[in-house]
Amino acid sequence: VSTQSTGGCQDLDMGSGSFMLSMLSLAAIASADSSSAVTMTIKRVSENSRTLGVGTVDQRGSGGDYQIDVTFGSSASIPTTIDTGSSTLAVPSNGVIAWGDCGSCQYSMCPLSAYSVDGQQICTPSETSPPSSNCCTDAGQITPYYDSTATRNPDETRGNCYGTGGWFGEVASDTVVIGKTITLDDSDFVAITDNLCSGSTYFWDSYDGTPTGKAIMGLAYSELAGNNPSTAAAISKNNLPLQFGLYMCPAASGTQGTGPNADPGSGVGQFQIADVETLVNTSLAEDLNVSWVPVTQDSYYSVYIAKVEVVKTLTGEIYKSSENFKSNNNYNTILDSGTGDLGSVPSDIYEAIGEGLAAWNSEALQTVLDGYCAGDVQGWPTVVLSFSAGPGATGAPTKIGLAPWVYLYGNACGFALSNSGSEHGVFGNVFLSQYYNIFDQLNSRVGFMIPSTAGRQGQCGCVYGKRNVDECTCFQVNGIGGSSCDQVQSGAADILTGFYSLTEAGSSVKANSSGDGSSDHMWIVITVAVVCSVVAVAIVAGLVIWLSKRRAAKRLEREEMRSSLVAGAPWTQPGHTYTYHTYAQPPTNNVVPA
Repeated sequence: VSTQSTGGCQDLDMGSGSFMLSMLSLAAIASADSSSAVTMTIKRVSENSRTLGVGTVDQRGSGGDYQIDVTFGSSASIPTTIDTGSSTLAVPSNGVIAWGDCGSCQYSMCPLSAYSVDGQQICTPSETSPPSSNCCTDAGQITPYYDSTATRNPDETRGNCYGTGGWFGEVASDTVVIGKTITLDDSDFVAITDNLCSGSTYFWDSYDGTPTGKAIMGLAYSELAGNNPSTAAAISKNNLPLQFGLYMCPAASGTQGTGPNADPGSGVGQFQIADVETLVNTSLAEDLNVSWVPVTQDSYYSVYIAKVEVVKTLTGEIYKSSENFKSNNNYNTILDSGTGDLGSVPSDIYEAIGEGLAAWNSEALQTVLDGYCAGDVQGWPTVVLSFSAGPGATGAPTKIGLAPWVYLYGNACGFALSNSGSEHGVFGNVFLSQYYNIFDQLNSRVGFMIPSTAGRQGQCGCVYGKRNVDECTCFQVNGIGGSSCDQVQSGAADILTGFYSLTEAGSSVKANSSGDGSSDHMWIVITVAVVCSVVAVAIVAGLVIWLSKRRAAKRLEREEMRSSLVAGAPWTQPGHTYTYHTYAQPPTNNVVPA
């Protein structure tokens, strides 16, 4: 789920057209750089600590979503997608049905889309009636669902569409419990009454005739939600910090439950709301080092890629470095846990990656593009992405690595990263699952931390591999093995160590400011000097006026006193009444007392 709108719908197409564009672009690059080929052998082939809440994450469904169980009111626990690419909190409700067996009509038209909110149509224009029986099968009421008869407000209708699917519903208010430990009282959310189509797909498609649905918990900024109730607003309303940690184990779609040799009840990840200090001290991370990536726009978690380097994983030797990309504030890539793949990047970023791989070994690149597999990925370089605070930013950018066992499918059998064909891109949960992430809305940043070996084992059950239901598929690096992919030989250990050493914390800040605040300090000094001068003049003038009035008052008091004494009447000193204002003091930190 990567796009949100309260009116029209903008699809980010990650489908076959994008992939073909990707392949054609890289093929052209590989052919152009064939003279720089390097010889290479090619084969043809939760713990609940002192925190505001911890929830176990499961990955279910055909879209590769990571989900957590959420209870809405007195309803049964409902699997809920953790989506940093949207903001609305929404749940299936009474009357909403799943459409199944749509056949070709599913891809040619979008029925059920003639709903409007505030005069704007939701999703794509099409028919005004539900799908006919000869087009789609009514799979029945989606279950589990929120029984919202008493809490729904029919006067407050809301709608939304995403890259795939959409919905229409009414605002409800009730208690929401995330992962059994995070309670949000009196929270607003959308009780979905209609299942809509966007991107040629319904929000709930029933391929097997089973009306199983899921809720969605959008965790981006409230600004993105528009008039829709947002998860961020519910969190703030309950005096919890807009800061959360998210760890998603690398896992195949449909994986859930506990992994081999993992901690009981561990699932395939962890979601936690807490202050940053608590999140940083997680046992899931290797150490306390956080590489913070600035968020450039407070709606999505938008980030700006300032440089691309393709480097030798073992040594950091740079094969090719590309920078000076478009200086455009709208030129961004979002971090979206609701996109179930690696994602796509803007065209020139994609081309820079392709040029770097060709500079390393154009023959290996061409082999993969021709549809062959290159075997293990041990010799392939790491793509290092440098993130800054935007065009013209100052300070060192933050460097985050993209591993070859992530950007290549399987045994180096294809590229998992796509070309968006535009100035916008999306990094999905496959990218994020390389790290433990901290989403910090209060400071407009996202933190990347290297997962610890113990954390991978205890939480995921697979240390250097990918969960596939109840088994582990090890990363395609020679020397990694074992049922939990925890046996690593020296050569593979060097590769892993080299990869993680390429992640570097930065100090980038937006243009017209600096990392040490010197520019800000200069303006502060100037401002203070001007203000002080103005205040000084005002004080002197005020003193002169006050003294003259005081002298006049004293003269009057003496005259009154003299008159009173002469007349024999009592004399009293005029009193003063002070009004004390009580101000609500802000909390000293973001921790809510237990």
